[in-house]
Amino acid sequence: MSGTTGPDGEDGRGRPSGPWRTTGVAALGLVGGFLAALVLQDVLAQGLLEDGAPGVRPEAGLLLGALLPVLSVLGVAVALVVDRRARHQG
Repeated sequence: MSGTTGPDGEDGRGRPSGPWRTTGVAALGLVGGFLAALVLQDVLAQGLLEDGAPGVRPEAGLLLGALLPVLSVLGVAVALVVDRRARHQG
């Protein structure tokens, strides 16, 4: 099997190791962080809307705008840490 460390893979279950696994885990973390940011943005926007005001305050807009990239990067970091711990425990 190409891309694994032995006939059964790194953990004995045929799972690939190396840069492709890391890339896949990072991509899943990016998508997860992106989706979490979208949901949180929607919830926070509803809570930050002022009664009768046409939009949100500028400070709240900056917070909502920064939420998407921050949670996306955080999702990648969390996914990589969880995967690395799972590899070392298995």
